[in-house]
This record gives sequence, structure tokens and C-alpha cells, in this order.
Amino acid sequence: MAVDGLGVVLVHGFRSGPETWQHVRDRIGEDDELKFVTTLPFSYATGLTRYHPLKTWTSISAAADSLREFLRTEAGGFPRVVLVSHSMGGLIVQRHLARMLSDGNGQELARIGRVVMLACPNDGSQLFLSLRQGIFGRRHPQESELRPLNEQVGETRRRVLHDVVHAARVTDRTCPIPFSVYAGDSDGVVPMASAQSVFRDTAALPGDHFGILRAVGAEHRTFTTLRRLLRETAAAPDPPGTAETSEVCGGLPAGAVGSRPAPGAPQPPVTVGNAISGGRQHAPVIQGHTVNVTFRSEPSTGTSGAESRDAGHRPPAGPAASPPVQGAAGLPVRSATFTGREDDVRALLDDLAPRTGTDAGATGTPRVPVLVQAVAGMGGVGKTELALQTAERALARPGWFPGGVLFADLNGYDPTPERRTSAEAVLDTFLRALGTPPEEIPADAPARSALLRTVLADRAAHGRRTLLVIDNAGSEEQVRPLLPGDDATGVLVTSRHSLDIGARLHTLDTLEPHASVDLIRQQLHHARTGDTRVDDDPDAAARIADLCGHLPLALHVIAALLADTPQRPLTSMADALADGHTRLQLLTRADRAVQAAFDLSYANLTPDQARLFRLLPLNPGPDLSTETAAHLLDADQAAAEVLLTDLARAHLVEPGVWPRWRMHDLLRLHADHHGRTQADEDHRDTAHTRLLDHYLATAEAADTHLSPLPQTPRSPAFTDRRRALEWLDAEHANLTAAATTAPHNHPAHTDITSALYQYFDLRRRFDDIITLANQTRTAHRETGNRQGEAAAWSYLGLALREVRRFDDAITAHQQDLDICRETGDRHGEGSAWGNLGLALREVGGFDDAITACTHARDMHRETGDRHGEGSAWGNLGLALREVGGFDDAITACTHARDIFRETGDRHGEGMAWGNLGLALREVGRFDEAITALQQDLDICRETGDRHGEGRAWNNLGLALREVGRFDDAITAHTHTRDIYRETGDRHGEGRAWGNLGLVLGEVGRFDDAITVLTRALDIFRETGDRHGEGRAWNNLGLALWEVGRFDDAITAHRQDLDICRETGDRHGEGMAWNNLGLALGEVGRFDDAITAHRQDLDICRETGDRHGEGRAWNNLGLALRKVGRFDDAIDACIRARDIFRETGDQHSEGIARANLEEVRGCATGG
Repeated sequence: MAVDGLGVVLVHGFRSGPETWQHVRDRIGEDDELKFVTTLPFSYATGLTRYHPLKTWTSISAAADSLREFLRTEAGGFPRVVLVSHSMGGLIVQRHLARMLSDGNGQELARIGRVVMLACPNDGSQLFLSLRQGIFGRRHPQESELRPLNEQVGETRRRVLHDVVHAARVTDRTCPIPFSVYAGDSDGVVPMASAQSVFRDTAALPGDHFGILRAVGAEHRTFTTLRRLLRETAAAPDPPGTAETSEVCGGLPAGAVGSRPAPGAPQPPVTVGNAISGGRQHAPVIQGHTVNVTFRSEPSTGTSGAESRDAGHRPPAGPAASPPVQGAAGLPVRSATFTGREDDVRALLDDLAPRTGTDAGATGTPRVPVLVQAVAGMGGVGKTELALQTAERALARPGWFPGGVLFADLNGYDPTPERRTSAEAVLDTFLRALGTPPEEIPADAPARSALLRTVLADRAAHGRRTLLVIDNAGSEEQVRPLLPGDDATGVLVTSRHSLDIGARLHTLDTLEPHASVDLIRQQLHHARTGDTRVDDDPDAAARIADLCGHLPLALHVIAALLADTPQRPLTSMADALADGHTRLQLLTRADRAVQAAFDLSYANLTPDQARLFRLLPLNPGPDLSTETAAHLLDADQAAAEVLLTDLARAHLVEPGVWPRWRMHDLLRLHADHHGRTQADEDHRDTAHTRLLDHYLATAEAADTHLSPLPQTPRSPAFTDRRRALEWLDAEHANLTAAATTAPHNHPAHTDITSALYQYFDLRRRFDDIITLANQTRTAHRETGNRQGEAAAWSYLGLALREVRRFDDAITAHQQDLDICRETGDRHGEGSAWGNLGLALREVGGFDDAITACTHARDMHRETGDRHGEGSAWGNLGLALREVGGFDDAITACTHARDIFRETGDRHGEGMAWGNLGLALREVGRFDEAITALQQDLDICRETGDRHGEGRAWNNLGLALREVGRFDDAITAHTHTRDIYRETGDRHGEGRAWGNLGLVLGEVGRFDDAITVLTRALDIFRETGDRHGEGRAWNNLGLALWEVGRFDDAITAHRQDLDICRETGDRHGEGMAWNNLGLALGEVGRFDDAITAHRQDLDICRETGDRHGEGRAWNNLGLALRKVGRFDDAIDACIRARDIFRETGDQHSEGIARANLEEVRGCATGG
């Protein structure tokens, strides 16, 4: 709807509201010469400057978007408008103009007759400077958003000057609009040079930053200037090119836009409508540099894909297939329960499909057919069942095997050789089944084999292709005479050995856990349809499946036993199976027994093979190397490898990553049973001692390559550190198990702990350290080895600190310290003091930590341990940083770095660089901090310290965030998250998620920040870190605050508050009260907000936090102002200003002074 007159849109600054314009609006309303003016206050979400730990600064772009909508709606009916702004409102106006031009909407700007900017910080302000230089250091990173803000403001101003102020005509990308720019002659917030900047029509008005708006009289300079500008704008002609704008603005009459007659002249009728017409053209979605286009492929014929595939498997046309001869289609009965083998069936069918030599298989990949398929695997793994299921499906495929199937069970593993089926006997049976007269069957095996090949080839040539299923083959000699010679007959062979018969080998493994449970479920349901025990107790079912080793035979046996006893709970069966000594006996029912199946394989071993099979269970871990097997045998590795390969062909062991081998759990029990019965014959105890000696000696040799000190002698057992780590990575589970199962009188029981500590620390296997250290501590106490006990306490304390059991860590280090004092071990006492200091720092005992680290430093100096002194300096620097002693912390960390360089400890040097970078960041020396942290990162990469690399990325991300390099910070924290995931550090991963969320908040990606911070919260809950959980609640509340979810933000800050109270974190509690107060203020609960800020104030006074006290007074003053308590608000702002002045924080003092001026202005305006 068209509106007569001139619309004056008033845009306030970031720290004020529409009420700022009240004096100006009153003067315009009273002036008879400005009756044609309508004032339109534009409002957007903002507030006075608050200490918001995440971000409180108003988004210029978001406000500019709101202004665009306001101009199109609230001011949409005015043929001409003037934009008048104050303070940072001028940045919003400029951003609006620049974005409109970037979007090609220059024509729409033609109705803006003038822009008036009052005290706009075009080149920054004292407030900008305060925030950018760090109002509150690391606790209040709101200032970091303003670092890139100057760049954005500068770029916007360049666009405005070029395409607006100095533009020649109206186009889609340009629009000439006059700018009038004014500064306050006594403005202490925005300097005159900044307000006037490079604009040409500039002047000064009397008053300070807010005083220039208080046009208390008709002759006030601000008002008289504004009155002149409005009259001139109303009378100004259209800008060049405005004729093009008529259509866009709804077909206004000529002169309606930008050609208003002088005030008082007759007004022509103006009609404003919506002339936009036509539809909207949709294009492909473009994400980044990728165009995502979806195509749908329709078949060109009526044949479905499935039909086409089936057609591709059909044999060429030939003679009509004759029915199979009598007896040729006989197969044993398949099991009614079959699951988890679909991929195996598909692979076998793919090779059995009738086709030419280069046709594509089921996967679509061209391949040469191998029609002989050999399925190999351990006893009981389900080879026969797989062959039968596959044969049945192949026979059901039309045209695949019209000649039927021949089946033979060779009984190849029967312990009585006479009962094994010979090839001659099978050949006779097959030939007879194929219709060969008995008198024509040759007597000798080679002739029979040749005749079988001839008959099968002839049948295939006449369209009667046949399938052979040869089950339970014990050797190649049993199978080879039965194999056809044509390229059409299919063969399925099963064996416990990997047979060398020119077949495609399919090695069958045990079932997947879910399939194992499903097999039990199917069998119980098959026996009784109402048996729901598996679904009722899936955990117990999964436990049973696991104890059965997911072996199909064992699963069938146990399911049958459960079916026999329908009232028996699954937990009862699981408990029974848990006893390894009786498990194999339990897995027996009627004619099926797992042990009997294993005995058949064991009986076929040679004496040497059988001895190794019996000794293998002595290895306590999940697998072993050929080298370890050689030590068990007291033989060379070549001989051990031959025997292991023989056992693997029999599927009694399975090859892993070469040269390692593993054994199924049930086979291990079977082998251990035989090993115990033949222990004397095998010299079992001696073999066990050789195994432990090998593990301990090799672990100690590998440990020499992990020492960070270059002067440490390196064992020749490994060529370098990488080889040593590779061995430790492969053997760590065996080493831990060896230590825990070794006899107490064997050194491995205690000494493996010290040999593995450096490795476990590097790989962050702290649970293993805790297990071994506790065992070692107990053993040394029993034998009276006080020095060994102290070392074990030290290892234990360090690991407990890493898993965040800080109180237990302190106790452990105190025990270490007491023993070292008792025994007079000054060097050990120094190390204990240093470790104790680290643990004390984690619980907030910073002063005690400083004392402990100082003791450590002095004792290491006394004993001449330069490396220990370097560690103590580094730990001392960490503690000093916690109490704000940043300069001293920088000095300490520099000492640590220099000593580690001197001693050649690259790992320690990297840590020192990292700690130095953190201290430099605290004092605002961000570029130096980034350099230091990059050094840490480079060293961690050089030394292969993946977890240290994650830590370095994390700290680097924090520093990059400080200098506004947010994209780089996001990349850094993403690296941190990924590395901590890789190394299994869940707590570190939680920290990485939290820091990533903060940076996402910095770039305005608040929804992503909320998602990420929620992940951090979940991990801190999972790991039991209440302090981290509170911090995550706090940061989540800040992000929720940013998207306007104030009630959720209040809930989050209350959660943080509760946790801080629970953990005794008074500083955190004060911050929680502060942030809660800010959120309460957003929903209008100002009285509650005042209470919250007073609580913050009380805590800051109690803890002596003067800077926090200033923050609390500042925010309390703003809340008091909201309820009209101006005197109290002024008093609060004065107190904030004075505290910041007292503490020498000029930047925060500037903030408080600006707020004080605003509150006084509100009080004066009544």
C-alpha cells in the first residue's frame, strides 16, 4: 500500500535500542516543516556490551538481512526513504547496501534518497580495540569475532564507496546515494577520524558518543542538521538511471521515485504494487564446486534386470535335456537352520554358473570360470552344510545342472584307514549311477577315472551337465581321480585341509556373532515355535555364541541341548560353558560332539605336528609369531614355519598377518587338554620357561629403542625404533598376558612392567599399566623389594592420572615419595615430587603443585639429573600458568625446552614447545604461540607420537582461534578429534569436540556447534569427567543462547552450575552464575538475572578474583538498568570501571566506561 511522504528509517547501534532515537523523533514530530516525514525505528536483537564467554557481538550480516526485510515491509510503501544510523548501526546500513548490490538489486536501492551516519566506527573504535585485544583473555573469547570484523567492514566500505558514493547511475550493481557522515566532537568511543573515515561529506556535531542524539531543543545542532538534510532529500531529483527502476518498484508514475516536490507542494498520486511476475526456474543444487545431478535409468525393454541376469546364465541352445538317471540326484538332507553364509553361497554359485570362459560373474567382473570349488575349514565349521545348501540351489536353477548331482562322502578323516572311502569305490559308484553297465567298468582306478571324465563330458555336450559333490576329503589322492576334464561339469569338494587339486579355494571361517545368535534362535524355534528364550535374553544368547567360538557344530549342539531342556534359562547354560575345563565335554549330544570332531583332525597329525599343537596353548595371548613358536619347540624358525603351515593346512591353526598364527578357542581347549596329559613327554614346563624368557628379553631390548635420550645404548636385537615398535605392537597382548600368568618366581612376572611402561605410555594403554603395576607392586612388597615397589607405585600413579583418577594418583605418588624418603633415594624422591605435582595440578591444588615441582627441580639439580630437571621445569610451568603467573611460566617452559635440547630429548622438547605456546597465548603473544605450537606438532610427527600430535593440533587450534584464523582452527581441532579417536583417548576426543564447537560458534555455525558440543557432553558423561561435563554444559548453553533458545540455555547453565557446586569449582560456579544471568535477561527475567549476577559478584569477592568482580559489576549494572534502577546501575558501572582501572585493564575499562555513558543517557532521558 502506497504511503505519502518521506520515510526516515532509524538504525540504532549494537549497544542500544530504538529508545536511543526518542529525542530525535520528538523534535521531528514537533516541527511543522517536517510534516511530510514519518520516522520508522528499526530494531534488531542486540543489547549492551556484556561479558559473554562465547560471543555477544551482534551479527552485522544478520542485522543487514533484517534491515532489507524491514525496508520491503514496514517501509515498503514509501516512494523515498532516508537511512539514519547511529554508531555501529552505520555498519549495518553499509552491509545492507553492499549485499543488495552483490545480489544484483541495485535498482531497488534507488528509492533511498540519502544515508546519514552519526558516530559510525568506520575505522574501528575504542570498543573494537578493547574487544580485539582481549577483554577477558582466554575466559572470554567474544573478542575474537571482531578480529575478522575489521576486514569485513573494510571490504564493505570499499564496495559502498565505489558502487554507491561514487556511482554514476542506477544499475543492477551500482546505485548513487549521497552519504552525510558526522562525528561527535567529544566522542570517547569512536574517534572523529574513524567516524569520518574517507567519506567526503563529513562534519562534527557537539557532544559525546550518545550526547549527539539528545536533541533537547529545536536549535540543537544535530536536529537542525538533520532537518536540512531531510528537506534537501525530499526536493532532490531522481538519480541517473532511475527510469529503469519504475518497473521494479511496481510501475510508479514518472517522477514518483526520487522526484518529490518541495515540502508543501501538491502531491501526485502514487501507487505502489508488486510488479514481479513469472515463475521461478529451478536449477541443479550446487554444493561447493560440485554439481549434484540425479539421473534415473529406465530399461529400454520390458525385461527386468533380474531376468536379464538369469538369461545371461542360461547355457547355449542344444539338445533337449534328458532327465537325470535314477540315483543321480541323491543328496543328504539339508539342515532346516542355515544362516550367515549367504555371501559364501553366492560366491560358489557364481563359479558354478554355466557360461563361457570370459562371461561376467554375479559381481559383474569378467573372470575365467573355475568349475572345481574346494571348501576348506576346521572341523565343525559347516563345510558340508554349505556344500549341500549350494548344491540344492544350483539344482533349482533352470538349465544349470539338468544331468543331476552325484554325491560322495569320502570319510577322509576316519581314524581307521580301512573305513575311508577309496577313489576306486567312488568311481565305481559314480559310473554305475550314470548308467554305465557294470561289465564295462574297468578294474583299475586310472581307467575308471578316464571313463568317468569321458561320460561326464559326453553328458555335458548333450545338455546334461552334472554336478559332483565330494565331501570330507582327507587328501589330494582321494579327490584327483574323481575330477572331470571338461569345462562344463561342476564340482564341490569339502576338506579340513587346503587341498592342492587345482580348485578355487574357499576358506570357511566361523560365523559372525549376529549369525551365531540367529542360528541358536532358528534351531530353538524349529524345535518349539513358542521358544523365545533368545529374544527374551539376547545378552545371554550372545554370551553362549561367544563361548562356542561361533563354531556352527558347537552352536548346533548347544541349541539341541537347550531344546531338550526348554525350562533352562540361557544364563544357566552360559555359566556352565564359562568353565573352560569342562566346556568341550558339555558340547556333546547323542551322535554329535565337538571334541570328537577335533579328535579326527588331531589323529591325522604327525608326532612333530601334534607336539607343536599341544604346546601352542602355552602362549597366553590371542596369537603368536613363528619366532615364538620356534622358542616353544626349541627349534629354528624354518622348522617351526613348516609345522605351522602343516597345522594351517589342516585348519588347526589359522594364518594371520604374516608371520603370525592364531587358534580357535575351542581348538585351544582341545590342544591344552592333550598337552596336559602329555606334559612330561613334551617337556612342557621347560617350553613355558623358554617362552617367558623370550618375551622378557625381547621386550627389554625393544624398550632401549624407545628411550628419548640419544645416549641410551640400543639393543642390536632391533635395527631401529620403528622395528621395535612394530614388534611391541604385535606382541603387547601376549606380553601383558605373559606377565599376569607367569609364575611368581619368574622375572617376567614383575620385570615386564618396567620394560613395557614407555611403550604403554606412548600407545596410551593405561589399563594395562594399572594391571601390571598393581601386580608388580604386590609382588615386590611380598619379597621386600622396596625400590621395585616404589617404581611400581610411580607407574601406577602416572597411569591413574591419565585415566583421570586423580585422587588415587595422588595417593600412589605419595606412597612412592614415602618409600624414596625411607630408602634415601634422592633421585627417586625428585621424580616422585614431580609426578605428585602433576596430579595435584589436576585437582586444582595449584599452590601445592608449584611447591612439589619446585622440590623436584631442586632435587634433580642436586643429583645432577639434567633431564629430570628439564621435566621439573616443564611441570612447574604448567602449574604457574594455572595461577596466572604467565611470565614465570614462560621462563620455566623455556628452561625446560633448552634442557631437553641439550640432552637430545626430542619428545621432551616437543612437550616443552607446546607448554611454552600455551603460556605465550595467555599473554596475547599469539604469533609466537603459534610458532611454538607448530614446533611441538613437527616434533610429534618426527617421533611418531600420534597422541602427542593430537595434543599439539588441539593447542594450535586454540591459538589460531585467537587470531581469527577460524577455518584453520576448525581443521586443527578436526585433526585432534580424529587422532584421539584413532588412539582411543575418549576424554581427549571429548575435549576436541568441545573446542571444535567453540570455533564453529565463532563463525556463526551455531546449529553445528550445538551438535558438536552435545557430542562432547556425551563423551564427558561416558568417561565420568564431571568437570568436563560442566564445561560442556556451559559452552552448549552459550551456543543455545546464540540461536535464541534461551530456555534451553538456562537449563544448560543450571546444569553447569550444579556440577560446579558438586565439584567445588568456585571459579566455574561464578562463571555459571554470570552466564545464567545473561540468559535470564534474554527472557525478561531481570530480577532473577540480578540475583545471578550478585551471586557471581559474591564468589569473585570470596575468591579474590578482581577481574571477575569487575565483570560481575558490569553485567549487574546492565541488568539493573533494564528494571529502571538507574542509580544502582550507574553505581555498578562505576565500580566496574574503577576495578578495571585498578587492575590496569584499559580495554575492559573502556567497555565499562561506554556502558556507564549509556546508562546515564537512559537516566537523563527518563
